[in-house]
This record gives sequence, structure tokens and C-alpha cells, in this order.
Amino acid sequence: MSFGKLGAMGRGFGHLGALGTAGYSPVAALGADLIAYWDVNRPDLITGLNVSSWRDIVAGYPAVQATGSAQPVYSISSFNGAPGIAFDGASQQLTCTDAAFLAALPSGAGPYEIWALIQQDALPADTTERIAVAVGGASLVTGRALSRIVTSATNRARSRTGNGAASTNIDDTAVDLSTRHVLRLAVGATSSALTVDGGTPSTASVVPSTTNTRLRLGASNATAAVNFWQGQIAAILITQPLSAAKAAALQSYLTRRKAGGSYSFPGVIPALGSNAIAYWDAARGDTLTVLLGAVASWNDVVAGYPAIQGTPTLKPIYGANSFNSSPGITFDGVDDFLMCTDAAFLAALPSGASPYEIWALVSQDALPADTTERFVVAVGDSSLITGRAISRIVTTGTNRARGRTGTGAAATNADDTATDLSGSHVIRYTIGATASALTVDAGVPTASSVVPATTNTRLRFGASNASAAVSFWQGQIVAVVVTLPLPVDQASALQNYLGSR
Repeated sequence: MSFGKLGAMGRGFGHLGALGTAGYSPVAALGADLIAYWDVNRPDLITGLNVSSWRDIVAGYPAVQATGSAQPVYSISSFNGAPGIAFDGASQQLTCTDAAFLAALPSGAGPYEIWALIQQDALPADTTERIAVAVGGASLVTGRALSRIVTSATNRARSRTGNGAASTNIDDTAVDLSTRHVLRLAVGATSSALTVDGGTPSTASVVPSTTNTRLRLGASNATAAVNFWQGQIAAILITQPLSAAKAAALQSYLTRRKAGGSYSFPGVIPALGSNAIAYWDAARGDTLTVLLGAVASWNDVVAGYPAIQGTPTLKPIYGANSFNSSPGITFDGVDDFLMCTDAAFLAALPSGASPYEIWALVSQDALPADTTERFVVAVGDSSLITGRAISRIVTTGTNRARGRTGTGAAATNADDTATDLSGSHVIRYTIGATASALTVDAGVPTASSVVPATTNTRLRFGASNASAAVSFWQGQIVAVVVTLPLPVDQASALQNYLGSR
């Protein structure tokens, strides 16, 4: 079995080759070709539900709006179940005049591309041209833009490239631009091309004459904003001219997100089905509340179960590129932790001797000289004798993984002896009615006979389940999945997916 029925295309769900979406990161994949990138899945770069600032991922270039009534609205689920920023078509827009951004952007006839993942909500009866993104000077004759027009009572995409005297337009005639789409404008030195949803490009001859005065999201680049977008913007990317392979991979990634829902891993929950109890993933930016880089809450993907931390000094740190150039949450090994006491989660979690599994994708950073036991994840009551946990220990000068299962009187441990737990690993702990088994990186399981007696009072990330948090994790936690006992095919697919990251 492979997540999303992608087995023929790659390893499990995680590695899909050039056209895959799982594990794909535009920042890593595009490298120096990426000039700027605004993405709603980075909530740490968005200020306010009424958005006053949206910073790009590459260098923090800010698109801002100080006027409250002109601020678009952020939602974690408005883009077909995924995050989006809604623009009202009347006055809402964001403007970037950051000098470093304008300097990084090619001007004149310099080539570059604009990509937009959008939702277009205006009805065909409204024939106003509405602009999703525009860059330029005082008017469209010195700019480049992607917009929506109406032709023969049908919504269509338009690109604009100004030559200094007029705007050369390319109007797509194939795709109804209602609802969600991926737009690409490739501006060259002597021609431009517009592509909608990866279809056949429409081209026009034009020598650009672009003045870099401002970028606008949701309106034209004119001195006074006009032609307001009605709908949502989920991502805007500005790139150098892309190779065919890079463009195809980016198109595939944005197309997957156009479908909505869990953009980076659409197959995890469907593949596990009712076996999925809870699933926290740092790559789901919409599930995180990040304040000045620190994680205040982390919601699971299945039902929004929150793991929270209200004390600023105890919050772990979110990093957009901290785990193999992908998102991770770093725990300091001193006092950082997150805790879930959500009643619905605790009720959904099997207790007593009932079986379930805990999976964790982590980076373990403590050195062997530090022999403190350190916990990735722990569930239970006031002590380990009523809990279930995954931790790190040191044996004979080497970092090792440990699984703990409490019997109500003591904690029975399963200690892996094969894998040095330094660095990045996938840990699986299966707790059964009479035995538990710990597996690291799909190796040989280490089993122990034990009848669990688990009390569901709390779950902690980064510390034990004891009444007072102790034994703090040092390193990163990237994903935690809690499941009912998995069949071989589902376990293999989940291992391949987590291992590929």
C-alpha cells in the first residue's frame, strides 16, 4: 500500500520524483531561482486575522496594509479546507515597497516568472477586471500582472506585460476561471506566456519595460490601488525563468494544493482511515500558532486536538527549514514542552490495556555525555507507571531509543540496542494488550512482555507525562502519529513516508 495510491511513482508516499508533492519544498527545489514567495501555510509570517502584514519566505519581504477596512482576512480553512487569505473585491489589498525586494526583482526587460495559487469568486455578471498580483510603476504600462476578466459571459485569466507605452495582454480562452486555479506568467525579454492549470501556454510578443516601484496582492500596481481581487490568494511565487523540470514540479505541487485539504500529505489520513487517532505535523503551518518564533499551540490534523504551552519561556521554537530544510519544532532540553489535555482526544485514545501505536519523526541532538533520559512523547497520568512513552537514553556511551509501558505498578522498558539515536530518525512504538515493541528506522523490533494499565490524563511532547514535566527532549519533533494497530501495508507506507522526510 502507498499513501494516495502513489506507489508506482515512488517510495511509499514520501518520494514522488520530480513531479511529486509530498516532501516537495519550493524553497529547497527552486534554490537560487526563487526570488520571493508568499504562502498562507506559513502563519508565522502573517500578522493578524485581518492581515496587516504578510512576509515572504525568502527574505521576509513585507506586503502590508495599515488601514483596517482594507485588510484582507486570513482563515485556516477557507481555501477548500486549507488556509487562505480572502480579498473582498472592494478595497482590500497588500502592498510591498521593500527596497531589498525591489532591488532583487529584475526590471526593464529582465525576465522572470509570477506564479499564483488563487480562488476566483467574482460572478461573470461582474465584468470588472480584477487583479490578483501586479508589479510595476504608476500604471500597468510599466508593470506585469495576473488578473481575471470576463469574455462571452465566462471568467477568464489575463496576463499583462507593459512595454512602457501600452499593456500587452494575453487572454486565456480555454479555462473557466471560477473557483481555484494555478496561474503562471512567464515574462521573457521579447515575449510573455500565460499558462492556466498547467495547460497549453498562450503567448504574445512584447518587450517589457518594467519599473519596480511596488508589488500589490489583490489590486493593480497603479499609484492608487484599483481593480481589486475578489476571492482568495493562497500563494504567490516570483522566480527566475524556470527549467521545464522545475516548472513541472512546481506546477504539480500547486495543483495538489489547489485541491484543498492537507496540502503536503493528502494521503496520510485517507490511507490510515479510521486507524488514525491523532496526527501532529510541523509541516502543516495552518495547525500551528507561532508567536515571535515560539509555538503556543500545535493542533492535530484529524480533529484539531491542541497541544499547548502558555508560558513563554517553556515554548519550543518553530523553524521553517530546521529539519532537513523543512519545518521542525525545536525543544531545548531544559524546560520546553507542549501538553494536550483535550477531553475529546483523551476519550478517543484507548486506555487500560487497549492497544495502539505511537510514531514519531524526530531529530535527537543530546550528546552521549548527557545521560539524562529525554522524552519525545508521553501519554498517561501522574507517573510513568500509568503511561506509554518514547524516550532517549544512553547505553555504553551511545544514544538509544526506549519505549516505556506502565503496568500500574512499574514501567516496563523496550530498549533498542542497534541504532545510534543521534540525528534524524523514525521511531515506532506498538503497545499491545500483552506485549509492546519498539522499532527504529524500520529495523528489527525490540519487544517486551507487558500488560498496560494506562490512565489518559495528558499527552506531552518534549517531556514525561508526570504531574510536573521532567526529562525534557533536546532536539526536534517533526511529526507524531497515534494510530490503532496497523496492518503491514499501512505501517510500511507510513514508515516510508516519514522516512523519506
